[in-house]
Amino acid sequence: MERGDDEVGPYQSPMEDGMQQFHEWYRKAMQARCAVTEPAARVMRQWAHRGWAMTSAPLLMVLATLLFAVMGVAVKYASAHYGSRRDGVLPQRRSAP
Repeated sequence: MERGDDEVGPYQSPMEDGMQQFHEWYRKAMQARCAVTEPAARVMRQWAHRGWAMTSAPLLMVLATLLFAVMGVAVKYASAHYGSRRDGVLPQRRSAP
C-alpha cells in the first residue's frame, strides 16, 4: 500500500479460480441467509421504531435468567429423587461369568 500498488482487479485465471468460486458461493449463501432472517429483522426494526427494543431487551434477559434458575432447581430436585445406575433408574450392567 505504501508503494502505491493497486492489487484490486479481476481474478487472475487459473490461479485465482478457487477464490472466484468461493466468493460466488459466499455471496449466494449470504443472500439466502438474509432472505431467511429478513422477517425477524423487520420485526426488530418495527420494535426499535416504536421504542420497544430498549424496554424489551432487559425484560427478556430477566425472563431468561429466571428460566435458567428454575431449570437449575429442577435438576437439583430430580437428582435428589432419581439416583444413578445403582439406584435402579438405569438398567444394571451384568458382569461376565
